[in-house]
Amino acid sequence: MTPELLEKIESLVRAGATVVGSPPEKSPSLSNYPECDNNLKLLADQLWGGLDNPDHPTSRSYGEGRIYWGGALSQSDAINYARDPSLEMSAKEQNPKYSEGLFGHDGTRPGTPYPDYESTAAVLKEMGVKENFTSTQPLRYAQLQQEERDIFFVASRSDQPLKAECTFRSTRGRPQLWDPVTGKIRSLPDYQKSGGITIIPLEFEAYQSFFVVLGEEMVGKDIEYTACNFPSRTALMELKGPWTLAFDPLWGGPEKIEFMHLEDWSKRDEEGIRYYSGIASYQKKFYLEPELLNESGEMGKIFLNLGEIHDMGRVILNGVDLGTIWTAPWIVIQKSLLCFPPDYWVRYY
Repeated sequence: MTPELLEKIESLVRAGATVVGSPPEKSPSLSNYPECDNNLKLLADQLWGGLDNPDHPTSRSYGEGRIYWGGALSQSDAINYARDPSLEMSAKEQNPKYSEGLFGHDGTRPGTPYPDYESTAAVLKEMGVKENFTSTQPLRYAQLQQEERDIFFVASRSDQPLKAECTFRSTRGRPQLWDPVTGKIRSLPDYQKSGGITIIPLEFEAYQSFFVVLGEEMVGKDIEYTACNFPSRTALMELKGPWTLAFDPLWGGPEKIEFMHLEDWSKRDEEGIRYYSGIASYQKKFYLEPELLNESGEMGKIFLNLGEIHDMGRVILNGVDLGTIWTAPWIVIQKSLLCFPPDYWVRYY
């Protein structure tokens, strides 16, 4: 660390910042060498109160801030890095590109000057700093803080639908859900704010992800307001029976064929289908009883769930293009289904 950088850190700690880790030992620069190393050690000794790491985690007040170091807090994560496996290989087996930049002359990774995550997290917990995000389910997240809002990207790791209670370290504004697949924005009215956090129950389909935004509402954006975070859906009917498929004969497929049930092309007997690589269209006619429309949930919307598509599909219902779907959940929405006659043609390709 250069003396100039440590001077800046010293000013931040004096003003109230917290530092976790050991004092620097030398400057990486040759500018003003060797005085740069001497100046660095003098300032480090002043800030840390010594240069020898304590055997146990220790805290020290400095100005309005604090220094945490010693014990596990002074151990670089280099101790968790393995030796270069190429050292155990013969010269013929070694890959010089593998080791380049990863390992030092002694065969160990250089690591970083920072303590491991668990030790640092323990310090933050002791300080009363809550985690940016926690969940009752295995979810991934990333956070972006802007002047007017906090944006969290939350993604499910599961191949099954799940429900999770999620805690966000933010209390700004009313939470909204931004769907990165559809581009739709809607409210999340079911939430609690307490002690600097916002608790929101969320629901995910397999591997589904959302942006959860807390803060000022986007002016001019079409925001949908709902009575609950994830309105219930009622299964109205299942599309059973045959589908009519059309392949491109120029690519070796049949111009028209009927599948009694949806199945994997690679398991078909016809070579033109089993080895087909191209676009095909599926078409089916179905009848939806008028009384079933009254049972549809979520403000009267009709959802068409296509199960799972490999690998993307464009859906057309009664001549209306419902869009292209390319990821789970494989669902399209039709708000104005009531304006259609009871006979429906659905086609996707």
